[in-house]
Amino acid sequence: MEKAYGNKVFLTSFDGENIEIYPLQEWKALSVMPEEKLKDQKVRKFLLKANRNGTRKTIDKRGRIPVPKWLRNKTGLEGEVAIEGVGNRLVLKKGRGF
Repeated sequence: MEKAYGNKVFLTSFDGENIEIYPLQEWKALSVMPEEKLKDQKVRKFLLKANRNGTRKTIDKRGRIPVPKWLRNKTGLEGEVAIEGVGNRLVLKKGRGF
């Protein structure tokens, strides 16, 4: 991810259980919408929830992504997690595997 997109990421949770990690440039492209789309209640709700539960972080020199404690607490993700690549993002889930 870092080689293709750089070291800036956006972390959020839509469901309160998983954490989604987007390359920052992908998140910016996804969240910038024409004014017409912003009138759609579902689109606005999506963006509000993502931003309320989201934060920007920098991948460190060892390739680690720091997940803030408040986001880990909100999702209950502590200890070992499973990481799933989905499209242009990573999804952190409870457990060790699938």
